[in-house]
Amino acid sequence: MHLPSYEGSVTNFKYTTMNKVMIPQDVWCERLQSEIDNSNGRFFSVTFIKKDGTTRKMVCRTGVTKGLQGGELKYDARARKNAIVWDTKVKGYRTIPLKRLIDMRINGTEFTNTLLPF
Repeated sequence: MHLPSYEGSVTNFKYTTMNKVMIPQDVWCERLQSEIDNSNGRFFSVTFIKKDGTTRKMVCRTGVTKGLQGGELKYDARARKNAIVWDTKVKGYRTIPLKRLIDMRINGTEFTNTLLPF
């Protein structure tokens, strides 16, 4: 897969095949969200930078309904480029900021952000 380079806010995007391409940050976040949506509840791993600057690694999944209280989020997670997942280690819901994602292994593919845009 080869995508052309874009000007503006870009993210260095790398597949496990070592093909590096520069893509806009919005496209990067949409692709990651799409992969998470298509995981169908399968486990995947992510590494990202938290708001306080520390790095978090976690194994997580989507589709978990345990512990839901029937409420809704007070904000639109997709609009803020966040993904809501179930962290298997702490057994609770966590938010992944897709703009600060370092790497993700999901559905047999590894996504690596080698150029964080902030």
